[in-house]
Amino acid sequence: MLNFEQILNLIDKLNDSTLSEISISQKDFNLTLKKEISQFVSTQNTIQSQVLNSVQPQIQKEETEIINKKENLIEIKSPMVGTFYASASPDSPAFVEIGKKIKIGDVLCIIEAMKVMNELPAEVEGIIEEICVNNGQIVEFGQVLFKLK
Repeated sequence: MLNFEQILNLIDKLNDSTLSEISISQKDFNLTLKKEISQFVSTQNTIQSQVLNSVQPQIQKEETEIINKKENLIEIKSPMVGTFYASASPDSPAFVEIGKKIKIGDVLCIIEAMKVMNELPAEVEGIIEEICVNNGQIVEFGQVLFKLK
C-alpha cells in the first residue's frame, strides 16, 4: 500500500504531466487520481481549422452515403476491431469475390480479435460490388468491409 507521501508525489506527477488519470490497484487498495484538462484556443485560425477538421469527415461521410443510395449499394460494416482475413487459411480461396452472389448466412470473411477467429456471416442477400479492405488489414468497428448490390 502507498503511504501518504507517495500519494502526494503521484498527485504532483499527474499535475506536471499530460496524463489525465492514474489508477493503481494493489491487493485490497485501489487509488484513482483524475484531473480535468482544459485547453483554450487563442487564435481564430486554430479554431477555424478545428471546425473544418471536425466537419470535413462528416461531409465526406454524407457524400459517400448519397453516392451509395444512388447506386443502391448496401454496406456491410465490421462489427468489431480486428484483423480482416478473406479466407480460412493463406492457401484457401477467398470466401467472396467481386461479382459473387451471396445468401443470408454465407461467410463473408474472418475477423481475428484477441486471438479468436470470428466468422462474419451475411445478414442480407446481394452481389458483391466492392471489397473495401485488403487481406490481413486491421479494421475498425463500423468500417465498411463490403458493398453489395
